[in-house]
Amino acid sequence: LYGIFINFREAKIEPAVMVGDHARLAVQITGADGNQIAFVLELSRQTQPPYHGCWMTDGVLPLE
Repeated sequence: LYGIFINFREAKIEPAVMVGDHARLAVQITGADGNQIAFVLELSRQTQPPYHGCWMTDGVLPLE
């Protein structure tokens, strides 16, 4: 399922919905074989060094 992220052909990213230091965005990935799968990415802005201020992925959820 997550192999589609390797050598994908195209990614369409919707604007993020942000609440404080958390964000959620929808992504539609077109794989190298032309198949498409949509995901929701959950991100959080880090508050501790050495990654203070960086956004990191907390979760990747496939949409049916």
